[in-house]
Amino acid sequence: MRKVNSTIKVDFNSEKGGDNADKTYFAYIPLENMVCYAAAESYDGDNDINSAKLAVESVLTAFERNPSFKNLKQYIRYAHDQIVANSVKDKLEAAITVVVSDYTRIRYASCGNIKLFLISDNAYYLKGETQTYYQHAADEYGLDKAPISENKNLSQYLGKKNGVRPYISPKIDLYEESTILFATCSFWERVDEVELLDAYEESDPDTLLGNLQELYLLTQLKDPAIKNYTLASLYVEKTFKEDTANKKKRRRLIIIAVSIVIILAIILLIVVSIMRSGDRRAMAEIERLDNEGIRYSNYGYYIKALEQYEKANELTGKLKNNLQYVKAKRTLTDTIAERWHLFNSIMVGDGYMERDDYSNALKAYQDAQAAYHEVYERADTHSGLMVSDILTEKIKHAKKYITVGDLTELGEAYELSELYQEAIARFREAEDIVKTMGDLTLRKELMTLIFEAERKLHNSIQDRLIYSIRVLMIREEDNLNFELAMKYCEVILDLHKELDIIDSQILDDQTRIKEKSQLNQQADEYIEKAKTATAAAAAARNPGDRAEEYEKAVDAYSAVLGIYGEMGISTGHEQVIRIANEMNRIDKIIQDTYAAEQAEEDRVQAEDEEEQPGADQDGEVLAPGDAYG
Repeated sequence: MRKVNSTIKVDFNSEKGGDNADKTYFAYIPLENMVCYAAAESYDGDNDINSAKLAVESVLTAFERNPSFKNLKQYIRYAHDQIVANSVKDKLEAAITVVVSDYTRIRYASCGNIKLFLISDNAYYLKGETQTYYQHAADEYGLDKAPISENKNLSQYLGKKNGVRPYISPKIDLYEESTILFATCSFWERVDEVELLDAYEESDPDTLLGNLQELYLLTQLKDPAIKNYTLASLYVEKTFKEDTANKKKRRRLIIIAVSIVIILAIILLIVVSIMRSGDRRAMAEIERLDNEGIRYSNYGYYIKALEQYEKANELTGKLKNNLQYVKAKRTLTDTIAERWHLFNSIMVGDGYMERDDYSNALKAYQDAQAAYHEVYERADTHSGLMVSDILTEKIKHAKKYITVGDLTELGEAYELSELYQEAIARFREAEDIVKTMGDLTLRKELMTLIFEAERKLHNSIQDRLIYSIRVLMIREEDNLNFELAMKYCEVILDLHKELDIIDSQILDDQTRIKEKSQLNQQADEYIEKAKTATAAAAAARNPGDRAEEYEKAVDAYSAVLGIYGEMGISTGHEQVIRIANEMNRIDKIIQDTYAAEQAEEDRVQAEDEEEQPGADQDGEVLAPGDAYG
């Protein structure tokens, strides 16, 4: 449709001149929707192969295979490859200019020194540039200073070593009644652009090439050597009229569609950004709660730690189920769930311990220990969590309570069977275990059981002693022989000794119960002093007063630990660990307080040194005595 609805008249003239062979060539191939024009000139000495013709035909062949504006560079490179492939006898070299048109616009490629002129309304609207050192000089120094002798010194040409880089123009609109003119170097070096334009003004499309040829022949007056040249003119009588309304409509629809896509993309980005921002804030809050939970747990405040993880667990349930931070959210959710389970199990175990349900407490602590191992398997999530030793101690503690309970039941069974010595042995074994546990109440109960068992044993021995004396008296009345009497006396004496031992043990146990009660009371008093000092330190405004109160608290806690050591409570006991952690925390606060106080003193001293009197207002240095009048 384009070819039928447009008219481009082609006229060309090629003259051998004084050369032995025609080294220029022009040809074109019109297709239904596109047309290609090519003009070339060879610069090699091979008379068997016309490299100009080979170049033009190669370009037209490549165009016919794949007609398109965007393939211009490929056409030139294909022609270059053909020139190189045929450089067998001699090295072939050629310059070429190619024009491709869709009957509405053109686009051209230049490789060498064949000029292209576009003329409309008696004026140039395009003067093609050549790829020569003459053109480089004209661009840099001006056309009048460019040496015309360099017009055949090509910077780019077909057959050049290491390939070619042709100039490719943008698309140029065609105007009706305009002319496209190809001119080889031999023509345009003799006829300047002004003369060419004058000839165009005086000619019509049918006479243009004839007038230009006459103008070229007139140059013989200056230089009689006429060389081979080619001229080709394309007169654009009618261009193809595109449906601009539909084109504008399509363009408008494309713009609208692209705009909608961009707007939707922006909205999507905003939504994603909001979602990411919300997730980031939620994850940051969860991590903050996690750090708080770890901090509380390391100080032994498991209720507070559990509260933090309950809040964090609620937040993990509110994280958006989208494609943002998938791995990070999954890891964080699993970590929080495992740590919540860990501290919940600890608190459940503590609850059972308070209700003296030691078997279920042990199960809860073992469940917590399993949860802790699951947390620890995440090498990137256990940082700072220090509950392993405490869990181990709690499990040992629960097991000890179970053992103490079993021994107590066994002792009570022996007591019911009036095997008081066995009962006392079991009670004492249980008490030895309780010594390491620090449960003063339970120890007091066990000592009471021991005391009661010893009292019953005392009464039993006393009854046996009385019985033995009565038997001895009866036997004396019956004229008991001397040996039998001596045996009864020995029994009575042994019972007296055993009774003395039991009485001594009862007295010792009473003393120990009293001493333990006093030590326990002293420990409670020191704990209250430490709490009071800590509260006073928190309320103090002066750093020095604050540090002094904290030091009182540390001294009180140190006294408590000393009492616990005297009572036989092990360093692994939960209460001992909690007090030690609190002392470490207070020590750090004291160090920070002193450091801040020292920094403030240094700052004040520096300011004082800057403001020290030593100069008057005019900058005159004063003598030491003058500074104080």
